[in-house]
Amino acid sequence: ANPAAALLYDIENASELKSGKATPADLMVEATDVYELKITYREGGDPEQLIKNLASVATAPIREPSDKSTIGYWSKSPATIVSNGPFRMASYSVASGEITLERNKGYHQSPDIEDYDNEVRPGAIVALTTPLGEQIEVSYADITSKTVFYLSDAPLAERSSGKVKTADHTSVYTYVFNTNNPLFKDAKVRTALSMAVDREAIIAAITYGKAADGFVPDVSGGSTEALISTKADLTAARKLISEANITAAKKFTLTISDDAESVAIAEIVVKAWADLGFEVTVNKVTTATTTIGSGPSATNIYDSAVQQSAKLAGLGETNFDVIALDWQTYTDDAFVALASLTTGLNGCGTILPEGKSRTSISGWSDTKYDGLVASAFAAQGKDRAGYLAEAEAYLCQQMPVMPLVFNQNAAFVAKGLSKISFNGFGNVVFTDAKQKSYHKYLDEDEQ
Repeated sequence: ANPAAALLYDIENASELKSGKATPADLMVEATDVYELKITYREGGDPEQLIKNLASVATAPIREPSDKSTIGYWSKSPATIVSNGPFRMASYSVASGEITLERNKGYHQSPDIEDYDNEVRPGAIVALTTPLGEQIEVSYADITSKTVFYLSDAPLAERSSGKVKTADHTSVYTYVFNTNNPLFKDAKVRTALSMAVDREAIIAAITYGKAADGFVPDVSGGSTEALISTKADLTAARKLISEANITAAKKFTLTISDDAESVAIAEIVVKAWADLGFEVTVNKVTTATTTIGSGPSATNIYDSAVQQSAKLAGLGETNFDVIALDWQTYTDDAFVALASLTTGLNGCGTILPEGKSRTSISGWSDTKYDGLVASAFAAQGKDRAGYLAEAEAYLCQQMPVMPLVFNQNAAFVAKGLSKISFNGFGNVVFTDAKQKSYHKYLDEDEQ
């Protein structure tokens, strides 16, 4: 159950397989050599787009046996995780926030290499992570003093303190409505709650990102037109609320991750919703724990509580009223992001009792929207782009998912550290990074 499945729908029979109309044997992907796959495109498919989609981390292959011991949790534990990079995770402690990375010997290199310090890139990375419930005492001042050379984030109060590198990310920070809740059944209520929010005030509070004026970020192929006002319109919002004739109590819970950015956004939004007459309780969550096995062999698997709620919702077990999620758009093709909110192309499959299809995690289902996205899937060129633009516009009118911020990745980089870049997905790339006079900063026994 994963919306990233839409990345592969240009393969012959891929969408049919996911929707239960085909079997794995029908998927037109054949292993023709140890390191070679032969892929057959569907009629009307876009080979160039599929190649771009295969660059997404969501399509990175793993060895089949790796997920057998802890199905669904193989990536959450150092014991079962499979890494595909210059480093592998040797240990991870949620309690202390400590991650130990060690060389992944053989990554693009012969395993017989003796001096990995000189022959494997990057030479070394030292990372600081935040212990659970604590703040690391690192600030922009450490960048200017060269105590720290790279900082991937900064406290809200310090984010505008100096020169920062930013790149648009293929994700959008959203509030997802549980549309099975009677309070959110009417699109007028969802739209009114969206109209009450000043997205520009949110950006002023968090510094990074762009005020969302649609559902799909520009970098992900979103509409060229503003589909949502980035400023609040309380007058219009109040009018919609009165037209909705709400009979349920105007009370609900907003579930967010317990971090400074999410809390700052929630404070702005909850105040706006209070002005509409809604009483909102903010539920701040951190980590969800799942125990695998029993007795001495039992293992605790840790996950983001928000992500676990989203996963359960994809399986039809919704435990929230409204939840804050970074909605991943995965690539530069708007189809993938928009398909995730359809009934039949959402990547969740049909393995449910009585052959029912899973809806999106919001529970929202709309035949007109399904038709627009399906038409885009069958079309090419300008026609396809037209259907996608119409689908995004309709989605913003119905508002099952409320976009707030087009996310950006940010990095403070000290002088002396060069060639830090961003890839097309907005992720930081250290492959060619160079540290001037790095020997000066090593311990004597390391020099």
